[in-house]
Amino acid sequence: MKKMFLAATLLVSTTVNATILDFESYTNLGGSFINTLSEDGYTINNSTSRSFSRWSPSNQPQTQTQNGDVAVDPVAVGTIRLVKDDGGLFTVNSIDLGNVTFPFSPFNLTFTGLKADNQSILQSFTLDKISHDGNGGMVLHTYDFDNFVGLKELSWFSGGYPIEYGFDNINVTEYISAPISAVPAPASVWLFAAGLPLVFGFKRRNNNI
Repeated sequence: MKKMFLAATLLVSTTVNATILDFESYTNLGGSFINTLSEDGYTINNSTSRSFSRWSPSNQPQTQTQNGDVAVDPVAVGTIRLVKDDGGLFTVNSIDLGNVTFPFSPFNLTFTGLKADNQSILQSFTLDKISHDGNGGMVLHTYDFDNFVGLKELSWFSGGYPIEYGFDNINVTEYISAPISAVPAPASVWLFAAGLPLVFGFKRRNNNI
């Protein structure tokens, strides 16, 4: 049967290309300081210079990574921003965080997701787990984001000393809005629609007689 197509376009949003920003390329950073982190098409920077150093956590039980994995130590006060290099949208699923403040004191980190329409979404995590392993390393814990979907930027404020923490394994996925193909409709639907004016015209004519 011959089919005609509805002249309507719908948009569907999806997330693809899952990526874990694990910063393994910075294994040799040591005690040096850098201003920008770039990995797998994403960039993280800080509004303050000399922003990032590295930690070497001894284990990450919730993510089952191997010993010696690299975590980032945001050593300077400032706003940290994560963006996609091509300006595209992305979804943030989770991040690993470790509180190494000494003496230990819990604190909150508040993350802001900026969406394509410039609307913001906020979520705070309480870092209340001791992350020192006793050997100069760090134990990281995974924190999950709720509905941080379709972002053009993720940011959070890092307060600097005496608050000390590390982050690693930012789980992100590319976010795509794509049109759905036109929905096919049988030709009979269009024939029925075309005949409606004739039916109403016939009825009106009978009422006038």
